[in-house]
Amino acid sequence: MTVSRIPPTSGQLLGGCHHLPVRVYYEDSDQQGFVFYANYLRYFERGRTEFLRHLGAAPVTIEARLGLVFVVARIDVSYHQPARLDDVLQVRTSVEKKGRVKLLMQQEIYRDQIRLTSAKVTLALIDRQGRPARLPPELDACFDRLRGEGP
Repeated sequence: MTVSRIPPTSGQLLGGCHHLPVRVYYEDSDQQGFVFYANYLRYFERGRTEFLRHLGAAPVTIEARLGLVFVVARIDVSYHQPARLDDVLQVRTSVEKKGRVKLLMQQEIYRDQIRLTSAKVTLALIDRQGRPARLPPELDACFDRLRGEGP
């Protein structure tokens, strides 16, 4: 029997918004088959990570090469409707505002065209000592290109 190797999907970038498909597994849900509320934070984290990877700024690369890490400084989540066991969801991630040290991101989770959850996430960039760090020019340029502001 031959086992094929399927590369992991990292979603796609469409018009400045990253779209990541996520399936709801049994481990994500409660006894009634609804997604446990804290698991939406995990889906948002996956969406942000793959979004950064698409920009060429994978968190592992940023830390190894620049000694910097993005951390969640604030998150404001609204739950609109529940996701259920075996649903295929789409995590949508975009940058709403870019500062020198922080990014304000908008994230939403959809099932088909129905918005289930939304969040405003503030990411801060810190160095290895935990001090705030400015967005390096190469990352700054990535976000500017994404928003159509740069070359």
